[in-house]
Amino acid sequence: MNPITGGLITALVTPFNDKGFIDYSSLDLLVKDQLKQGVEGFVVSGTTAESPNLSRDEVVELFKFIKERVPSTFQMIIGAGTNSTSGTIDNLKFYDFLEPDAYLLVVPYYNKPSQLGLFEHFKTAAGSTCRNIVLYDVPGRTIVDISVETTLKLSKIKNIIGTKDATGDLNKLKKLVEVLDKDFILLSGDDATSAEFINLGGHGVVSVLSHLAPQEMKKSFAGEYDYSKLLELADLIFTEPNPCPVKSCLKEMSLISDDHVRLPLVSTTLPLKKKLAQALKNLEFIK
Repeated sequence: MNPITGGLITALVTPFNDKGFIDYSSLDLLVKDQLKQGVEGFVVSGTTAESPNLSRDEVVELFKFIKERVPSTFQMIIGAGTNSTSGTIDNLKFYDFLEPDAYLLVVPYYNKPSQLGLFEHFKTAAGSTCRNIVLYDVPGRTIVDISVETTLKLSKIKNIIGTKDATGDLNKLKKLVEVLDKDFILLSGDDATSAEFINLGGHGVVSVLSHLAPQEMKKSFAGEYDYSKLLELADLIFTEPNPCPVKSCLKEMSLISDDHVRLPLVSTTLPLKKKLAQALKNLEFIK
């Protein structure tokens, strides 16, 4: 089991063909390109992978397929959270044989638990596995967020080793940096603010934008590229539900064959597709 160290981690899309099945040829091409561009990890079966629309068997196939194609030191994370504590534990046990480096566990959506409920949920889930847990704080999808105080309490649990913060709240990050041990991994889940996030003490990003601009992102984190050049594209790929716009971009860049998604998601609208294509041209990602 590799340690989760951060850096540039892609929340990998799941390519589908026009029949709705996983397009493994496109996935193979995409994984190879990501490795070539220097990405340091993948989240498999995260929101960007359309996890609500993937069966467990499909997640197993995806993980195995990808793991066979990446270096042994590559960070491999499975999105395994649900809005049920028992369902989350079932997932942790079901996927254990895959030996992921960590599980990404989202705040239980729809239930709107209290901070005590969040603490007990993550504590109970973490106690059911020996594998590392990364919390996933994304109030845009779950309504409830994990407070700084609850994060601090959860960080004391041995195998809860980090958090993916998709709040976009940099003031919250500053508070987390102040109170948490330095070895607790802070990952941005918000592409628009990820460069600032890292400058303020974050360890890396779980990114959607990294499908399209991995080298530019890495250079920007090292102070060698102006991240503001990417902000228009970063904004556009979240104008409609993720991952529809980024799939449209990947098709434009010939990294996947089709931009199909599974219902209840639908493909990106034509006006946005035109804006995305223009943004890609402006960055010279396509001609």
